[in-house]
Amino acid sequence: MNSVTIIDFKELNSLKNRSSVRSAFENISKADIIRVDFRGIEFLSRTAAHELLKIKEFLISQKMDVSFLNLGDQANKMLALVEASYSKSKNADFRFVKWLTFQSEDQYNEYLLSIE
Repeated sequence: MNSVTIIDFKELNSLKNRSSVRSAFENISKADIIRVDFRGIEFLSRTAAHELLKIKEFLISQKMDVSFLNLGDQANKMLALVEASYSKSKNADFRFVKWLTFQSEDQYNEYLLSIE
């Protein structure tokens, strides 16, 4: 049987920080379906949007169906902006940089001359 949990922010007109987002998700039981209702939210900060997307990703990894309802224009744009930057950082091509230490300037110069 599919259990549905609805999270709403009806008492708020804005979400400005991670803790306000986390507290909304604290009492989620083993729901199969989670609906997050943004009715009344006029402002969503970048930090709160990032936290929402992290939680959503985690819940989806736990096989939960998560969807956002009644997103205002500003909140929708902020989520899209954060999601775009989040996916870029996950796909970034990072390389390990080895730190070298030299005991003297002569050793340093010798190393530089050995590189071609």
